[in-house]
Amino acid sequence: MRASQTYTGRFETYGIRPASRRASRRASRCRVTQHLALKRALDVALGATESVALGAPMRILNVSSGLTIDLLRGMGVEDVLSVVADPEAVASGAHTPMGNDAAPRTWVGDVTSVPPYMGPFSMAVIDQDRVGNDGLRPALLKASLMMRPGGHVVVYTSEGRAMNRDGVEKVVRDMCLEVLGEGAGVGEDAMILRVPENFAIPNVTSPIFLEAEVVAGYGRGSKQLGVPTANLKPADVRAKTSPLPHGVYFGFARLLGEGKGDGAVRKMVMNIGKRPTFVKENGPEESIEVHLMDYEGCDFYGGRLAVVICGFLRPEIKFDGLDALLNRIKTDIGMARSQLDSERWSQVGAGVAR
Repeated sequence: MRASQTYTGRFETYGIRPASRRASRRASRCRVTQHLALKRALDVALGATESVALGAPMRILNVSSGLTIDLLRGMGVEDVLSVVADPEAVASGAHTPMGNDAAPRTWVGDVTSVPPYMGPFSMAVIDQDRVGNDGLRPALLKASLMMRPGGHVVVYTSEGRAMNRDGVEKVVRDMCLEVLGEGAGVGEDAMILRVPENFAIPNVTSPIFLEAEVVAGYGRGSKQLGVPTANLKPADVRAKTSPLPHGVYFGFARLLGEGKGDGAVRKMVMNIGKRPTFVKENGPEESIEVHLMDYEGCDFYGGRLAVVICGFLRPEIKFDGLDALLNRIKTDIGMARSQLDSERWSQVGAGVAR
């Protein structure tokens, strides 16, 4: 094969310019192997659940080789963002980022740097051999944060090694991802994960009802962030919250007690955890902070708060500063508000009105 000749693989045509014929053959075999591994993984995803269907309007986050853009296009998917580390690895037909257009796009860099406007995605494809053991958690976390509810994440090994299922399950234990495929024909070189519909809490079958005393916090919600929170006494609810991973949840809440609020049920977002962005100044003790949407008052203290937890958005994340934290809090509030208006959750708030 000449250096300038086009190599035609099993699925699509790729332009390559290797330095020699031996390099050409080696590169060709490598590409075909990668494409076969990815095709197997996608077939596994399709077989694991009937709710996965490739094709428009699917938007794919591709964290494997940029060449697989063409593979996915051959399967009927035109809206693909392929993350590549090396600009020279960009496939034929791929583009530099063009905003949020439904077209094949390429993001040169690390997956953790992909901006939110590139999503949301219906599926992510992650090559574990490419991201490595250290990069697997950041890649899966980023995918989970940019996925639509009900979206799927395919993790596969391009080198044909057996997937370390226990390791992957441990990595996603605190994420809004559930493992699919047990007993459903999933191969050794692939795993299928899913963001639950309506961001339901993974492995929890029904909403969680809490009631606790409101205690004094650190004052950051109102003073530093402009997002006032009611701090629940952890001991009052520990039996129900201890099995939950640290992170951001959403649901409904109502202030209880004479002179405390107007008794209305309000949408809420809640953080359970140790505030990693502030841990150096305040220590590692756990807190439970609830923000009531559309409530202007701050007369929380001395009363009690009835809460129903409906869903889970994300694990706790250590942000670079207050601006990054506040931007994410605003995103969390917007996502929670949207989900709580859904048919699934809109009637659950009645449980805290009694």
